[in-house]
Amino acid sequence: MADDKEVLKVVTTGLKGPTCLSIIKTLMADDKEVLKLVTTVLRILERQDLKDSVDNCYYRVSQEGLPFILPYITKQRLELSSADFLNLLKERFLMLPGAPLSDKQGPRNTVLANESTLKVLETVKAGCFIAEMVPADAAALGFSHGTHETDGALAANAPLAISAWKGRASISHMVEKAECIQMIDKIESAVARAAKEAVGAAKE
Repeated sequence: MADDKEVLKVVTTGLKGPTCLSIIKTLMADDKEVLKLVTTVLRILERQDLKDSVDNCYYRVSQEGLPFILPYITKQRLELSSADFLNLLKERFLMLPGAPLSDKQGPRNTVLANESTLKVLETVKAGCFIAEMVPADAAALGFSHGTHETDGALAANAPLAISAWKGRASISHMVEKAECIQMIDKIESAVARAAKEAVGAAKE
């Protein structure tokens, strides 16, 4: 190190085995505390301010940590059709049947009407859950494991999955605006491509 102000930045995403061990040894050998730790964790959970009288869910799954924790989540998961998934991303809220309209959700207030989805939603407790696109719909749009479409927010470990919240009157997503726009753009492009291919196939 040139001086004690120099900062060593290490990107640890995806590092395993010998690489992680080497980093740990380097940190342990820093007796004079020359190295400055910028961050040592990936945010998996975030504190949730309870605004909907949900007493049993004080934390929510962070979107950035979702691809890493999703394989271990067996409950609190809800599959949505591609249309409902896209509507949720666009509008942030999907109202539940019979819920009063609220100015807070904006003028659209799209109601989740798919009966099979609503039936599964009944088993999902109020609070944080994972919303994901129905696998068949995702595959039809070209989103599958190992394709270029599943990088970043659409990682292979979390294909079209987002952190969401179930309240008394609606479900909502918890994706940052920039990432949400990126996901909407990819899905709409895939929908347009699939529609174009369907028209071409019909003409043959």
